[in-house]
Amino acid sequence: MLNEILGAKAKFINRPYDGRTQAIPKCKSYDVVTSIAVLCHLSDPLQHLGFLGSIARKAIFIWAPVTDDDDYCIRFGEPNKYYKSDQFPLCFDNLTRPSAKLLRKSLELMGFTKIYEIPNQENGMPDSFYNVHKAILAIRP
Repeated sequence: MLNEILGAKAKFINRPYDGRTQAIPKCKSYDVVTSIAVLCHLSDPLQHLGFLGSIARKAIFIWAPVTDDDDYCIRFGEPNKYYKSDQFPLCFDNLTRPSAKLLRKSLELMGFTKIYEIPNQENGMPDSFYNVHKAILAIRP
C-alpha cells in the first residue's frame, strides 16, 4: 500500500523496538518508517513517536488505536492485564491510546507537513475494528 501511495519500490526492514530503545545520533535513518500497532503497547507512546521521527527522512506510516477526544491526551488502561510477567512501565496490553489530535500535533511538531488519514478500504477490515484505529501517513517536505 505504501509503495502504491508513494509511487515507490520500498524495501522493508524489520527493526525491533522494546520501549527502552533511544534514538542514537548515529542511528541509521530510513525514507519511510512504519509503526503497526506498537503505540498501544507502550507506556510512553510519544517517546516511540519521537524515535520514529528521528529516523524517518521522508515519511511515517502509523496504524494505532486512538481516542477521538477533542484534547491532547493519552488514555491508559490497566497495566499487566494479560502479560503479567512484563515489568512496569513496559507492561501495557493494547490499552494505551493517544488522542488523534495529539498524534497529529506531534507529527506536525516533528516537521511532517502533509498528514493523511487513510480510510478503510472496501472489503478491508471490519468497520468495528477499523473505526477504533487510525491509519496515518505523515510526509516531510
